[in-house]
Amino acid sequence: MCGIAGIIGNIPSGVIERLIAEMSHRGPDGTGFSANGNARIGSCRLSIVDVSGGEQPFYSEDGRLSSVVNGEIYNYRELREELSASGHTLRSASDAEVVVHLYEEYGEDCVSKLRGMFALAVSSPDGVFLARDRLGIKPLYLYELPNARGLAFASEIRALLRAGCDAALDETSLAESVSIGYALGSRTLFRSIRELPPGETLTVSVVRGEIVKRSRRYYERKPQGLSGLTFHEAVRSLREKIEKTVASHFIGEYPMAICLSGGLDSTILAADASLHGELTAFTVSDRADHPDVLVAKNVASHLGIRHEFLLMTQRDAFANIVPFVEAAHTIPSVHSLPSLLLSRRIASVTKVCLDGEGADEVFGGYLHHMQPSRNVASLESSIRSCVEIGLPISEGLLEAVEIYRYDNGERDNGARVLDFEQRSALVKQHFDPLDRLGMECSLEYRVPFMDHELFELGNSLPITYRLNRSLGIGKFVLRAVALDMLGSAGLEPVLRLKHGFPSSGAGFARRFDDAVEQVMPADYHPKHDLGKAFRSTGKLVLFDLFLDSLSDGADSRVAPMREFLAETSRSSDASIARHQVMKASV
Repeated sequence: MCGIAGIIGNIPSGVIERLIAEMSHRGPDGTGFSANGNARIGSCRLSIVDVSGGEQPFYSEDGRLSSVVNGEIYNYRELREELSASGHTLRSASDAEVVVHLYEEYGEDCVSKLRGMFALAVSSPDGVFLARDRLGIKPLYLYELPNARGLAFASEIRALLRAGCDAALDETSLAESVSIGYALGSRTLFRSIRELPPGETLTVSVVRGEIVKRSRRYYERKPQGLSGLTFHEAVRSLREKIEKTVASHFIGEYPMAICLSGGLDSTILAADASLHGELTAFTVSDRADHPDVLVAKNVASHLGIRHEFLLMTQRDAFANIVPFVEAAHTIPSVHSLPSLLLSRRIASVTKVCLDGEGADEVFGGYLHHMQPSRNVASLESSIRSCVEIGLPISEGLLEAVEIYRYDNGERDNGARVLDFEQRSALVKQHFDPLDRLGMECSLEYRVPFMDHELFELGNSLPITYRLNRSLGIGKFVLRAVALDMLGSAGLEPVLRLKHGFPSSGAGFARRFDDAVEQVMPADYHPKHDLGKAFRSTGKLVLFDLFLDSLSDGADSRVAPMREFLAETSRSSDASIARHQVMKASV
């Protein structure tokens, strides 16, 4: 795991060092660079596999090719054997080294050999080859000079912005972000920066002084629900695949952690992970008697694994708003703030952690999967507000409204919603924030449910196995897997309603909104140029704080909030409450 970056074409050579320096939190264990023709690539390393010998970049035997990789290649041992049999000499025991030799053997098709989460770059005298994993677990962002004279890429948007890339907002992406929660497609919140789409490669070269790009899609999701398995066969196949996938994720030289909410997904992962080595479960909440904590503690006790509870106080939460915003790459949501605190705690004891992200988007775990149309009124209201202030509305956003609106009871409705969210929300609202919050603390999250073979098996199952609308139960087949694995000990997580992890984030979001209303001037929201686009003053403040963090605190409009956050970071929970009451009475 690391941060990777590169430049090709007419971009000053010093930019690559700046890009890597801006991502040092992703890889505090060392840096490396290589130059090849018109290109330079680099990495900052978080050493996990082959700690002593896995420095990047890696080189082909003749030195013609070099590579940097962010992520983990879970089938690297089999690939090493295959490469050695073909005559290649590998100098390390690192999983990342297989990439440069696979590129020698197979060229652009090398990515089809990889099983894992990755964003990678291979540099040659002809240019740079970039690739991103099938589902988009690991990020890769691109910036192209307006005159097509150069291209830069990096694992983080902020690195590109701080290295001098244009920070102008993309108004279409802004409308999407405030309406549905994220920018659709390959767009980001910034007009000049795009992401390499999941399952795609990009070959970049320089011809007569200009950048030439060629993209190729190497992975396509298969249609939903094509499997002919019976329900009992599906349970057995799913359980076997989960067991093998979790086992494959135990690579590296550090003990494994797991985020355990006491919910279905994390309980299944913990049950399997407990069989493969040292494991510590972590739960975060704002109180010790929270259901997340109590159920997680029971699950950990049953499995015989160590459990650690992190208490998030009001002071902790408010004191970390600024670092949380500064870690974001788009408009942040304070619902995720507890994850930053938890990531920091986990990173103090290890470098790797399992997480259950993605299961809901495959198996139908959210309440709106039962009734997609419940999202429509809110979406339409946000779109009208955006139109009112002149923000452009994309066809993709209008398409999203129709997908959620379509709810006439036909069997494919669930499939359309799941397919849409797998192509959009899964990456933008789950993978990207998980990567940023983890790597901000030098912690690697691994997401076994998003192994592409497990993902494909889940998607192949009939929708009725996953979304049982007649009973009003999502993740139906996954609940059966949990009972098959744990017996009666699995009843508590199986019967729990979906809360989201960490669910204490919702409580803090309400307290944050209350504080904003008391601290900010009464005319802040109504007089703001973009105010009508935001549903609450709290969301608007987070947006302004986010932009402010990119300009070194130059926006006087959010000065009252910055002062409040600075003061509360030095206060106790009780004094924070008193401060808010005093503000409200002024």
